[in-house]
Amino acid sequence: MIRIHGYKTGKLIAVGGTAEVFEGIKESDGSRVAIKVLNETYSNDPIIKQRLLREAHIIGQNEHRGLVRIFRYGTQNNRLYMVMEYMGGGSLENYRELSRRFRLKTMLQICDGIRFIHSKGIIHRDLKPSNILFGDDGLPRLVDFGISLFRNEDFTRLTHTHLVMGTLAYMSPEQQNAPQHVDHRSDIYSLGVILYELFTHQKPTGRFKDPSELVPSFPTNLEKCILKCLEEDPKDRYQEVGQLQQDLIELWESGLFDDGSEESSIPRSFDDRIGIWIQHWERGTSKEKMIAKEHFMENVQQQDTARLMELALKGNDNLRLLIFPAFGKLSSKKAVDLLIQYLGNPLFTRDICEALGSIGDASVLPSLIKLAKMGNAFSDSALMPIAKLGEEKHLKHILPYLKHRRFSERKAAVLALDTPKAKRYLKDLKKAMKKETETEIRNKLYALINRLELL
Repeated sequence: MIRIHGYKTGKLIAVGGTAEVFEGIKESDGSRVAIKVLNETYSNDPIIKQRLLREAHIIGQNEHRGLVRIFRYGTQNNRLYMVMEYMGGGSLENYRELSRRFRLKTMLQICDGIRFIHSKGIIHRDLKPSNILFGDDGLPRLVDFGISLFRNEDFTRLTHTHLVMGTLAYMSPEQQNAPQHVDHRSDIYSLGVILYELFTHQKPTGRFKDPSELVPSFPTNLEKCILKCLEEDPKDRYQEVGQLQQDLIELWESGLFDDGSEESSIPRSFDDRIGIWIQHWERGTSKEKMIAKEHFMENVQQQDTARLMELALKGNDNLRLLIFPAFGKLSSKKAVDLLIQYLGNPLFTRDICEALGSIGDASVLPSLIKLAKMGNAFSDSALMPIAKLGEEKHLKHILPYLKHRRFSERKAAVLALDTPKAKRYLKDLKKAMKKETETEIRNKLYALINRLELL
């Protein structure tokens, strides 16, 4: 058994054509990993070794939630190894144990990973259920890029072996007949094979039957998606994976396979409720992002707080733009420290101030007052939560904005001071009304003063 510094190698969990996979433990923190080791039979095969190295190097550099993560790779005792993310959720090969709706969700999620690799000029060439694994978070990942083609790569250099390049049942016609000419549409054909198998329990071999001939009342639009993927001529298939993904999303949104049965009434997981919308937000167009955010906010729940905090910490600014407003909706006090950490970033200031006001934790007042005193372009965002969370004495930090040169800041101050706590500052409000030149703000001040005088 191979020994890798910093890791304990455990039991054998999988055997492939050229490599073995062991369960491992990272000694520094006890986390589980998978350790893929080149079979001794191929330890002196330069082409096989080169394939494994390029997989580790290129996939390791292209991190995406739809790809298995590679933490480390190298050579030990003349055997190449990769330390990877442990995928404890099994594979899509066990699809019969999964609901049809879960299978549909998995396929539109895996499309996201394939869109990503195609954007990097990578063609997988061996898509099949056993190469789609589920992580401990329930999300599917693509694995095994050993025979993938990478941008500007010499096809013959890494295929001159006696090994079959791919899995025949999932290969496109062109991959079987002229593998040197395949492009990303070959992967789309393989996705069609997987979809066909997931929903008919058969593979489309030879002159295969349409799904509706095998399964009574097979959904027409799903059949159209599958058959379009399986067109013999690549020009007649979907030309991009994103097109297939969009059609699958529309089927999902229409409620396909969500029939109200016991299977469908089980409380939905994080990934089932909002994981799909997080993915769509990350990869979508501006219009798609708007739709994704709406569905995300509708479906987010209190128990999601810890997971969302983890994603916000590990993710990018684009993902934080989606997540931070959710903490306000959920009144997530656990997220307060994280929100304060990013309060000074203009990209998030308005969303964070609104969230802090909704959470209702007065301990954030010093941070909000500091922001208000800065007087920058987004400082007026702090006014409303100061008024909401603070006492009478804290409202004095809003008053300077009544004299601000910009209309929007003066208006924000008047709106924030629309609270019974502002009665103490009636004199300041009356002075501001006399000096105000904008009719809209002057009318708002007049109405506010009248309300406060009646208290």
